[in-house]
Amino acid sequence: MKLSLIIPVYNGGQFVANLGDNILKLHQAVEGIEFIVVNDGSTDNTSEQLHAFFDAHRHLNLAYQVINREN
Repeated sequence: MKLSLIIPVYNGGQFVANLGDNILKLHQAVEGIEFIVVNDGSTDNTSEQLHAFFDAHRHLNLAYQVINREN
């Protein structure tokens, strides 16, 4: 089964660590899950935090996309 989870984020840099924990739990629990994180024009460090999280967990082969858009 393929499941895509779309996660909208706006100025959530301070919450990326918590989001990351949940992403890791879902990755372990649901086979074939894909994470699509939409950064909706954040003005804080959300984008950098998201990329740092996924880079740090590259070894887990997470299926993900980070989409940066202007609000």
